[in-house]
Formats: sequence, C-alpha cells, structure tokens
Amino acid sequence: MSAAKHGREYDIVLIGATGYTGRMTAEHISKELRPDRIQPTIEVVSLHQREQVATLMRKAKVCISVVSYWNVGHEIIDACIEKRTDYIDTSGDTILLRKWISKYHDAATKAGVALIQPCGIFSGPHDLLTWFLVHHLEQHYQDLKTQEVILSVKQAGLSPSGGSIENLVLQSALDAQTLRQSTEPWPNRAIVHRTWGLLGGGEVYGRSFRYNEYETVPSTLFGMFKVLGVYVLMTLLGLAPFRTIMRSSFPAPGEGPDVEKVYARLEYTAGSYLVTAAFLAQGAASLLYARKLEGGVEGGCLTPAFVGEDLIERIRGAGGKIEIRFL
Repeated sequence: MSAAKHGREYDIVLIGATGYTGRMTAEHISKELRPDRIQPTIEVVSLHQREQVATLMRKAKVCISVVSYWNVGHEIIDACIEKRTDYIDTSGDTILLRKWISKYHDAATKAGVALIQPCGIFSGPHDLLTWFLVHHLEQHYQDLKTQEVILSVKQAGLSPSGGSIENLVLQSALDAQTLRQSTEPWPNRAIVHRTWGLLGGGEVYGRSFRYNEYETVPSTLFGMFKVLGVYVLMTLLGLAPFRTIMRSSFPAPGEGPDVEKVYARLEYTAGSYLVTAAFLAQGAASLLYARKLEGGVEGGCLTPAFVGEDLIERIRGAGGKIEIRFL
C-alpha cells in the first residue's frame, strides 16, 4: 500500500506474504483497507540479508511480520527500530517475547517505534478485550478499579499452520524448566499483566488486578484428556526424532468494581487464521491512520491493548462483534 503523506513509499509492508497466515492477511488488506488504493507492489527480500531488510523498512511506515520468529524475527525488528518503522506481529511465544523485550524495549522507546506483540488469535483478542472491559468499567465507576478479569474461550477452531508447527518445534528444543516456567499458568497472563504494568501498574487496571482464563470444554473428561494431551505433546517435542516426525506430518511453513461484575464478549465468525489476519491488518491500519497509543506512550515493546479503542472500532468494521454489559 502506498501513500505520500508520511514521506515514505509504502503505507504498510507485509513480510511473509507467501506463507499461510501471510496470504490470509494480504487478502484481508486487499478487501478491507482502502479498496480504492493502487495495486500493491511485490518486493523479493532475503530476510537473512540485513541491508535488504533495512532498505525495505526505510520505505514503509508500518510493518506486519508473519515469519518464523525464532529464525529471522529479530532481523525485521532490528531494521524497524533503525528506520523508525512501526511494527506488529503474532509472536505469542513468551520465551522469545521476554528476550525481545529485554533487547528492544528501551531502544524502541527511545526511537519512538511501536512494536505491537502479539496480535494474533492466541493473544490479541484476550489482551484487547481485557483492556476494553477495564476501560469501560473505569468510565462508569471512576473511583473503582478492576480486581479481576476471567476470560473464557468458548470456541476458537484452531488448526496449526506449518509456521506455527515450526515455531513450536524450535521452541521445544529449549530445556524443560524454561518451557515449563514460560507456560505456567498460561502465556496470556504474562501478556495481559505486561499491559497492566506498562499502563501505570495499577493506575488504570487497579493495583491488585489479576487475569485468569479458561477454555470451555464439553465435559470434564474431555478437559482432562486435553490437558494431558498438551503435557504429552510438550514431552515428546523434547525428543529430536519426534520433532522430525512433526515436521514431516504437518504442513510446511507457509502452508497451511469491588463486587460489581461486567460481561464483555468478542465474536468473529471466521476461521482462526482469518481472525489473526484481521487483527494484524487492522492493527497496522490503526498504527498508520490513527496511532493514538494508550497511556500517551510513543514506542516500545507494547501489546495489542495499546492501539485500544481505534482497533476495537476497526475490528467491528471488519465484521467482529464486541460488546459489554454491566451486570
């Protein structure tokens, strides 16, 4: 996408457009973001060539990254900070995010570059819906803060793409203790609590705020087997032969207040990867056209909540249903 107002050749660049999630995101952009725009340009870039990546980032205002984050994700973030290009991705791996926060947050803050992570179906809706609920609760009860948000996933319809399997396999090569600590009790608590910390550590969400989530299952037995299955899978992924089998059996990368209660709901009637595509594309549009980050921040390793109300409205405009009800 191209525009001249910001002095750069491209509004948005999508890195990884040939992959499964990339194709979905490109399709969403073409249908939902300024359909009157000129046809997009295709550029071929080697992500292992730092100069090529930096040259492309210099041309763009916002970058959407849907690549193998463990392999080449850092190359893109390096270039975005260097060229002052805002960035959004789906990297929900807390181990990798912790490394990137330590490495990039201060530099991105200083450069005024927003790095929105992660903004896919696994974490984006959770963080954004939590912010939406807290924000509206604060508006109605200004003297009271949110104590707890409990989020339930009723139906996600998740099927892993090749890229997701590749990232899972690469992550599983880490030691067992690191893997266990990174997922206990669940990754999204770390994401949502990071939002809490970045937004004043209690000034917005409440000092004793906590986040919990669960997934609805048809029966207790089904839930027990599902939890057991996750532990078995993570144990097997620690074995090199099993990782090889996984790679060969799944699609290759690129395929594939006090006592008051408030109820909020987000519904998007589309496949899981179409939801990811919508959050990535609309999040990028929010950075491009509005860029009104929550808390008055200008940059850093941020979360989907920081594009807040504008992203909420854009998701609604793209067919999502987001509502809130005071009980």
